[in-house]
Amino acid sequence: MPRLSTRILSISIGAALLTCSGAGLSIAQGTPPTPDAAAPADETAGTALTGVYTEAQAEEIRALYTRSCVTCHGATLNGTALAPPLAGFAFTQYWESRTLLELFQFTQENMPADRPGTMTPAQTAGIIALILKSNNYPAGETELPTDEAALGAIIFGPPPPAAP
Repeated sequence: MPRLSTRILSISIGAALLTCSGAGLSIAQGTPPTPDAAAPADETAGTALTGVYTEAQAEEIRALYTRSCVTCHGATLNGTALAPPLAGFAFTQYWESRTLLELFQFTQENMPADRPGTMTPAQTAGIIALILKSNNYPAGETELPTDEAALGAIIFGPPPPAAP
């Protein structure tokens, strides 16, 4: 019996060490890690909250959205019986920790459902701009890029605060 208790204690300590090291803590050193110099100081930096699309980009794609997406995703992007919403809490919660590259690639490869992969990269970026606008993410001065490295550097991020 003592061997079993010792073994359980060893496993527990090992799990705790892994958990702490996974969180970036060093038990041996007794100090938290220093912040990464490349880490953004502003918690919105690197997210869609910084205005990563233009108002014009989101509006110019609306006609394509109406022709190719509205039947499944609805006129207000709130979804239908055929497809999930592209706007609202469930959508933003699902994508919040993912990059815009992930959304871009998914959309590029799978949409529209009846003609997957037929949108150009610019059209796909426009659709994502419309999605961001529909979820109240702020517009900026530069269009959402189609470059994978640039899109991979942008986290969708938490939804913007609700308007008063």
